[in-house]
Amino acid sequence: QIRERIPHACLGTDVIVGFPGETDEEFERTYDFVARSGLNYAHVFSYSDRPGIPSTRMRDKIGSKTIKERSRRLNDLSTELWGSYLDQQIGQELDVLTLKQLKKSTTHLEALSDNYCPVFLEDSSYNSNVPLRVKITHRSNAHLHGSVVTS
Repeated sequence: QIRERIPHACLGTDVIVGFPGETDEEFERTYDFVARSGLNYAHVFSYSDRPGIPSTRMRDKIGSKTIKERSRRLNDLSTELWGSYLDQQIGQELDVLTLKQLKKSTTHLEALSDNYCPVFLEDSSYNSNVPLRVKITHRSNAHLHGSVVTS
């Protein structure tokens, strides 16, 4: 229903891996759900005991090696989903809000689109917190590049 109303919406979720008692089958079902659900990313947390938290007293703890492997697999999937989502933005015009000039550059400005995509702009003449319309030209790694269409 979200995609029907907002086709370019970015959908994500938080996932805890390695919660006490999590079976291999349960993890695989979680992995498959994230892969098939239409989500654009997963923010993956590795379970760890914390003082005063009831789960700390639970049995059937998951080994750290298993937790790391599950976390790696879900993070790899999330990276793939995110890259695919970013690729869908190429050629689109997005509304962005400028954030700040990139530390290593005096010619690039960082912005965030209304659908959660980080965008680097080659025009650094704008202040922070300026809404702009940007044409997305390409992707590099986990962010997009664009040029200002209207300010």
